[in-house]
Amino acid sequence: IVASDTTINNRANASLSIPLQDSHETCLQQILDDATYRGDQAAGSNTLGGSFDQVPSRAFVPHEAGYPAFFSVLAEDRATSQPTTSNLLTYVKTSPSARWKLASSSEILGPTNQGVAVPAAATDAEGYVTSVDPAASDGLMTAPDKVAARVAAAFTSEATSGRLPAGISAQFGPKNVADPHSIPASYAGVGTVTVQFTATTPATAAADAPSRDCPYPAIRLADGGALVTFAVFEKVVVHVRTGNVVVQPSDRSALGVLLPPGNYSSITMLAGDMGVAIVPPSGSRSPIEVIGQASEDLTETGVPGSGSSGSSGSGGLVDASSIAK
Repeated sequence: IVASDTTINNRANASLSIPLQDSHETCLQQILDDATYRGDQAAGSNTLGGSFDQVPSRAFVPHEAGYPAFFSVLAEDRATSQPTTSNLLTYVKTSPSARWKLASSSEILGPTNQGVAVPAAATDAEGYVTSVDPAASDGLMTAPDKVAARVAAAFTSEATSGRLPAGISAQFGPKNVADPHSIPASYAGVGTVTVQFTATTPATAAADAPSRDCPYPAIRLADGGALVTFAVFEKVVVHVRTGNVVVQPSDRSALGVLLPPGNYSSITMLAGDMGVAIVPPSGSRSPIEVIGQASEDLTETGVPGSGSSGSSGSGGLVDASSIAK
């Protein structure tokens, strides 16, 4: 299943074919990747880059008797000239005649490219894992369907203060590249920035509203905790300093590829972030730990403005490419 999915994904990436991509993806994964394709198409691209391979290393398969059915798998993501990373993939099948489709993919983060260790799942004698009721605490510190709201609040705080609140820890990748605080910091030379994370599904991703066909699995771990998948959404608003503008270049090759070339006094970006967290068993002193994330843009909008190009912290012109770096 993973091999077939990867083959179709590579073919779709090679041609930026949204119909082909939709044939193997569903739920939020499909919405985010379709937005990525539309952005690249608007930028004048006709391909997403080189091919990759996904090699499964561990499966999380619950014992199910009906549809929709799902399973997750931890896989190595291998691409030429790129570091090997680990991803948690979740597939869903809605009926006996339907095909398995990719519902979510999250990169396991950590101090190294391959991320941190994913804990062992509790399995029965046949090797099946146990699904935890998303709405029930069931021996956990918090119910799985409450994790997204906890993480969204924590990441919003982290973006502002640079510190996560008590009860939450997170892996942000090598050199903390995915740290929410890096978002406002990267725009410091442009103007003022607000960053807000939420667990509420925006209208642009309404098709992914929680449903039986779009699972966010919670899997019982051997220590009594749970491996929980979830989605949060982030809104970044950049207000350029008065009298200045941010320039979207004509090649539209970096930030805000859905924006027409021009000068803007503010830019608003909405992204979806699929995550993986370890929820400890109740009574534990350990925090909820976010070990995986994968963020992709949903929409970008801008307010046209007039004025001079502002200066970045290093003295260069502020344009989309320099901000993206």
